[in-house]
Amino acid sequence: MTLPIGTYFYGNEKFPNSIFYSECIRNGAFSVPYRDYDANMLASQIEVESSFNPKAESPVGAKGLCQFMPQTWLEYGKGDIFNGEDNINACCKYINYLYKKYGTLSLALFHYVGGSDEYVSKVVNGATWWLENGDKKF
Repeated sequence: MTLPIGTYFYGNEKFPNSIFYSECIRNGAFSVPYRDYDANMLASQIEVESSFNPKAESPVGAKGLCQFMPQTWLEYGKGDIFNGEDNINACCKYINYLYKKYGTLSLALFHYVGGSDEYVSKVVNGATWWLENGDKKF
């Protein structure tokens, strides 16, 4: 279950690394020129992908905060795949590409993970909770 995004930016015990990425999340989301992809959406996406663990590795080989496959990283990443800021910047670059290609945020998120409605729902619901109930620290 996606937690309220407000918890990410106050360094709670579940996501102690999250507080270090709040500025990068704001800046990264700002680089994506679509109103429905904001810092809340990006933070929710990171929580779903890696629970804010910059060293996360999936069983299929995805790595980092935003869980890039090595081949995708070669095209969109720059720097160290396990560096949180590098990973967030690559995520925003990739989301921007997918958004342009598919035309909506839902379709961009769907294709980000190779086609998962459950993933899209988790990311969107996490961001929606923050917008409705959060402390709007962005």
